[in-house]
Amino acid sequence: MYVSYRPELDIASCGEDVHQAKKNLIEAILINIEECGLEEINTDILSVRKELVGFTLIEVAV
Repeated sequence: MYVSYRPELDIASCGEDVHQAKKNLIEAILINIEECGLEEINTDILSVRKELVGFTLIEVAV
């Protein structure tokens, strides 16, 4: 499972791979914009960042 997040908009999504996580994030952004009633959007919001931050699963004993 991969999680995608756009901090400028505080919107997150996820997917089974990186591509699906990005695709789902764009869909979530578009839905959010539509629900807010915005007619024009800045396409820079939807652009993919040139950096990819990675995380890995860890286990913590409690």
